[in-house]
Amino acid sequence: MTSRIRVEPPNQLPSNGLTSIQYKQWKVALKIFLQQTAEYREFFPGGFYPAWTPLEDNPNRIMKLNDSDKHEGITIKEHLAQRNIHLETFLGIIARYSDEGDFDDILEKSTSLEWIHQLHERRYGIQRKGRYFNRMDSIRFDKATMTDYYKFYSDLRSCFKSNLMKSGDTVKYKQQTLKEDERISPTTECFLIQIALERIDQRLPSEIDRIFGHRMNDGTTLMDLQTEIFSYIPRAIASLDREENIACSACHMHQHETEENHDTVNINAMSYRNQRMQTKPANRQTARYNGGATTRYNGGATKQQYFRNKNCKICEALELPPSVCNSHNANECRKKTLLQELFMEAPTQDYAPEHTNPYQNHQED
Repeated sequence: MTSRIRVEPPNQLPSNGLTSIQYKQWKVALKIFLQQTAEYREFFPGGFYPAWTPLEDNPNRIMKLNDSDKHEGITIKEHLAQRNIHLETFLGIIARYSDEGDFDDILEKSTSLEWIHQLHERRYGIQRKGRYFNRMDSIRFDKATMTDYYKFYSDLRSCFKSNLMKSGDTVKYKQQTLKEDERISPTTECFLIQIALERIDQRLPSEIDRIFGHRMNDGTTLMDLQTEIFSYIPRAIASLDREENIACSACHMHQHETEENHDTVNINAMSYRNQRMQTKPANRQTARYNGGATTRYNGGATKQQYFRNKNCKICEALELPPSVCNSHNANECRKKTLLQELFMEAPTQDYAPEHTNPYQNHQED
């Protein structure tokens, strides 16, 4: 005797914040739960009644039995009534586990299970057609919270797959209608792995090519090596980070050495400049003759003019030789200070002009 396992229903959908992956999981859980009852299978695609009339248009959603729907032992009217009761229960279960805001629309306006799915997708902004294909860009790898690399790839692939066109959809740019559901091609499968690697870490594609590239020359593709690739990712990222840290350390060390050399050159240059400043004469007016014809002395005079204008009146008054008198000016004379000191020490009454030759007295002393 076989035992029957009862599958629990899915959780109720939230009011917002539902992702396409989460909604897909909810749909699968709801389908498994509902298909445990044989009567509910007839309302899924492929059953006797995959579409029905909205309740607001006709209380009897199913107005006619399917020709293949057998009704042994009961009348057609009774069997039709049972089908409508089953459909009402079927929709009530779906509405119960949907958001409260969709409850009335599911019971009164729905026309198929696909119509209900589109209602949910509009609410959560996870539609599968048109502009909503770009929502794949929102699936990003967060290094702070995500550690399962293969799960991230699976989520990305699942989101892409949910955007594939179905049988009967119109392809406008080709002006044709699809006769069967669209499938992911082998090349697209490899491309999805490439996208997943880039979103996990932009350095991974080149690293994976370096490690596994030699194995893809005989028809082997990324899809064939996906298990090994996603298992190797943690080691690859650790190796890449280690190489970057070594490179950064070398770069910082080189920069630090360059700055130290630059500072040393600046210090030497400053020391050399200070030494040159200290060797310069304090009085720029006392210039030295350097052999040039255009050397200037005392406000622009040439060498001949400079010495021709020399004449110390103090030395002339002291009756010193002309060579001494013409060697300097009065403001440069050393006797000037000496005379001032002698006048301050000598009494005024003893002052005699004929004996005022302190230089001679000084020479005698």
